[in-house]
Amino acid sequence: MEVRNSALSVNDQGVGTIRLNDGKAGMQGLDKEAINKVILEASRGTPYFAFQEKRQASIDSKVKQLKEALSKLTQGERKSALQKMDALGEVLEAQRDLSHNIVHIDMDAFYAAVEMLDNPDLKGKPMAVGSSSMLSTSNYEARRFGVRAAMPGFIGKKLCPQLIVVPCHFKRYKEVSNKVVEVVLHYDPNLCSASLDEMYLDLTDYVKKEHKRRIHHQNCGKGSCNNSNMEGGSASEIFSIQSDKCLTKSPDSKHLNENCKKRKLSVCGSDSDDSSVVDYDSHTGHLKKLKQADNPVNSQENSVIESWLACTSCCVPITREERDRLAYDIVNEIREKIFKATGLTASAGIAPNVMLAKVCSDQNKPNGQFQLKSTVEDVKSFVSSLAVKKINGIGPVQGQILNALGLNTCLDLWSQRDIVSCLFSPISVDFYMRASKGIGRTTIKSEYVRKSIGTERTFQEINDREELHKKCEELCVDAVEDLQMHNMVGKVVVLKLKTTKFKTHTRNQSLTCYTADKDIILGAAKRLLDLEMAAVAPEPLRLRLMGIRIANLVYEDSIGSTERHTVKIKDFLKRLPESSKSPPFSLIRTNETDVVKIEKIDTLPEEEKSEYLCPVCNVRQRSKDLEDFNSHIDNCLNRSTIKEILAEDTHSMKKVKYENQSSKKIKLLKHNRTERKIDDYFL
Repeated sequence: MEVRNSALSVNDQGVGTIRLNDGKAGMQGLDKEAINKVILEASRGTPYFAFQEKRQASIDSKVKQLKEALSKLTQGERKSALQKMDALGEVLEAQRDLSHNIVHIDMDAFYAAVEMLDNPDLKGKPMAVGSSSMLSTSNYEARRFGVRAAMPGFIGKKLCPQLIVVPCHFKRYKEVSNKVVEVVLHYDPNLCSASLDEMYLDLTDYVKKEHKRRIHHQNCGKGSCNNSNMEGGSASEIFSIQSDKCLTKSPDSKHLNENCKKRKLSVCGSDSDDSSVVDYDSHTGHLKKLKQADNPVNSQENSVIESWLACTSCCVPITREERDRLAYDIVNEIREKIFKATGLTASAGIAPNVMLAKVCSDQNKPNGQFQLKSTVEDVKSFVSSLAVKKINGIGPVQGQILNALGLNTCLDLWSQRDIVSCLFSPISVDFYMRASKGIGRTTIKSEYVRKSIGTERTFQEINDREELHKKCEELCVDAVEDLQMHNMVGKVVVLKLKTTKFKTHTRNQSLTCYTADKDIILGAAKRLLDLEMAAVAPEPLRLRLMGIRIANLVYEDSIGSTERHTVKIKDFLKRLPESSKSPPFSLIRTNETDVVKIEKIDTLPEEEKSEYLCPVCNVRQRSKDLEDFNSHIDNCLNRSTIKEILAEDTHSMKKVKYENQSSKKIKLLKHNRTERKIDDYFL
């Protein structure tokens, strides 16, 4: 099998990384060649163009290497690779799961839509959100001119001279996003927000419950078997349900509607109408008898016989067709509620897994939805013509490389699986083979722990030290809010920077304890930022993007108190003289790793001492430095003092709000009372 040549070689495309990507919704049918000509002319001679030239040269080099490797493959190697991929294909087919209705909700041109909502004068006019450096999004009127997200604003102006560019207002976007989340939480409390404007949810359980409700309403009549007839919690334990309208604990039928077809079932004992224990299968909707040997209830130990009346008309399993049809209706209902709550439209994709749901949400944009039916035939037919660039995880660079090798669709990935196996890493091969078959993850959040939480912002050039610190603090506040909302703590602070020359730097610092404390995270982030400023001194650090992420995450409840922080830096420093607030650290860049090493040094001569107010005994102490002062604090913290501090601390425990399906619960972050020095927060 030969590699098919793509329509244009990489060299024919010029700087392919700046060419128009018309895969975005609302950009179909455009004159790509005319738009690309404008983009090229507007970009030439700018730092953006220089960066993209280097980027394209790297891609061209990679493609050349892969083609050379391909030309050297023997028939034996390709045959062996083909056999290996066939075996992998069988394994993947065995993993195919079509039992879920996964939904991806994507707000339409979200940032732009919010701006138009707040300023109706923008409606109907081509507009974008961002700056001359970079656009975050554009409305559909602007997309007709080729203006899209991730495009420099000055190029957007060349494509559309009447383009209106407004700055980002992230707090406002977050407010609207929270309203969307509130709507969707009703349908899946374990939803996963991918960003402010998109989220994933698993509708499977909700669909089954809604199916049972509708069947009950249809077969038994409205109002029969209501929840008021349920008693106690034993029903939940035995039948694995909590408020099923089809089960009623009652010795007779006086509570039942005459239309409700019920039969008496015995939970334990052998003196009733049915001596078997009944188990409820939440997946199929069936009530089934358990064999006596499987009976989890020992009848000899239970003298009281509990009888249950189960509605056999309502316990009807849902078919695949019914599940898909009902899921479609529910998603339409969700979109209507989102519009009612926010005034904004949303598009949605419904599919058997996360990967396909993401693709489907883009099919009927804007303000539409698309469903991929839960059959092997429908899935294979859909992915066979699906462009590889449509798969989430295949970006512009990798997409260009695959296209240069003749791998344009998911079907190409499978039909040339021997080539894929020989040219790419095992991890990439596994990903490509799953994509070629339309097989993806079906878990949303319950079994998936996030690896990091954070945010990043693109802005016009900032080179002032104070402004950079201010931007760093804003990002840290947002990151900490997200941490607390997810009830998580982290141990690694990651700083991402992009210079005005489009060079990206990532630095990270490990902490000695898990935390969601803003002051500790901000302290680490600022030190990383100071390192970068020191590296380019005496020139200023010129940035166009900054990001803060917290990594190595765990749920706050999952760690012991000794692993959490308690002492806040501000609590120690707020009473100190201004002259003594400079940190006693030297910042050292390591050559072999991005992890920053911080080394303590003496900041004052031995004979010179400063006065500090002890936060424990409230007595002023003269110490040569903070380390000496910390020694006093260690000695001062005796048992009686600790008890007083803990008693006072319970009145100021920090509350973190997190959302639940049934109610909004308030969870208290428990502070660790371990004695710790300021220096100990950093490695």
